[in-house]
Amino acid sequence: MMKHAHRELSVDAQFENVAKAGQLIPGLEVEIVDEAFRPLPHDGESTGEILIRGPWVCSEYYRNPQPERFRDDWLLAIRQTA
Repeated sequence: MMKHAHRELSVDAQFENVAKAGQLIPGLEVEIVDEAFRPLPHDGESTGEILIRGPWVCSEYYRNPQPERFRDDWLLAIRQTA
């Protein structure tokens, strides 16, 4: 969702802004990792896998556990493809 103040930005800047992930809900943690699950910097430039954890994130899916989606207590929220 675009903020009212962002309407004055160029079209390219508006698209760049709405493409961002947004703010994290309080109580959740996010981590960006490479293919070997090594942490990457949160610098706005690095790309990798997005992991999330918190009290509302389950440890497996009901009737479809999908173990490849979980690593330790993190949920692999987004997997980028080449």
